Amino acid sequence: MNSVHPRHNPKMYDDLKHYVFAFHDSTFECIARGFDATIVTGPGELILDQMRSRIISQSQDLLQ
Repeated sequence: MNSVHPRHNPKMYDDLKHYVFAFHDSTFECIARGFDATIVTGPGELILDQMRSRIISQSQDLLQ
């Protein structure tokens, strides 16, 4: 949120939250309305394929 930007509108962010996820050797930070978490086990390649499919599916749902 660049509040010094001339067109900054703080109301755009009223329903958003700031999330910070700290991992062993990295950090993921984002601004979002919410999130869902799922615990998945298995080979990394299979998990990445499942994640990719979910992201594509959810993106298509948002565009409709």
